[in-house]
Amino acid sequence: MNQAILQSIVDNGEVESWSYFNDDITDEDGDKVNQADKNDASFQRYLSPYLKVINKKEAKDFQGKKIFIYFLSDGSAFSFAQHENRDIQFYPKNPEKCLKKQDYAGSCAFAFEFYPINNSKDWKYLYGKGMEPTLYKWDGDEKTLYNDAERGCMRGNQNAGGGYCTAIIQRNGWKIPKDYPRRISF
Repeated sequence: MNQAILQSIVDNGEVESWSYFNDDITDEDGDKVNQADKNDASFQRYLSPYLKVINKKEAKDFQGKKIFIYFLSDGSAFSFAQHENRDIQFYPKNPEKCLKKQDYAGSCAFAFEFYPINNSKDWKYLYGKGMEPTLYKWDGDEKTLYNDAERGCMRGNQNAGGGYCTAIIQRNGWKIPKDYPRRISF
C-alpha cells in the first residue's frame, strides 16, 4: 500500500492536496453516517490504479454496515471503515469469515491507518507517514499497546478493540511474538 501511495504522489501531487480523506459525519441521532461509496470513490481515484486488486466485493461488517472488501492476488484483502477512510483492516485470509466475528481485530484482521495530514497530538505517530499500524492516541508507552482500555491488544478485555495489536507485531519484526495476547484465527 505504501508503494501505491508513493506512486500516486508522483501522479497526483502531495497527499495534502488530495481530496482523498473522508472525515466522520454524524446524523441527527449522533450515529456515524456510512460513507462506503465515498470511500470507494477516493480509493479508486488515488490508490487503486497502483495496486493489483483482483476483485471488489460489497459486504457487511459485524454490525451489518456496508463496506467494500478489496481482494489482492496473494489471497489477502483489505477494507476501509464504513464511516471514514483513515482506518484500514487487512485480512491475511478469509475476510468474509473474519468480518462475522465481533472481536476480529488482532486475530484475523489487522488495523492500519493512513492519515498523514493531521499533526495533532492524537495523530503524532502517523503525521507525515504512509499507511502504518494503528497508533491513534497512543501515549508512546509499549505497555499501552497491550492494556489500553479502548485499543489495547490484551486478551480478555472485551471493551478493547485490538487496534494496537498490529503495532505489537510490527515491533517484533512482523512476526507474531510468543507472548501475543490474542489467538490468530483465520
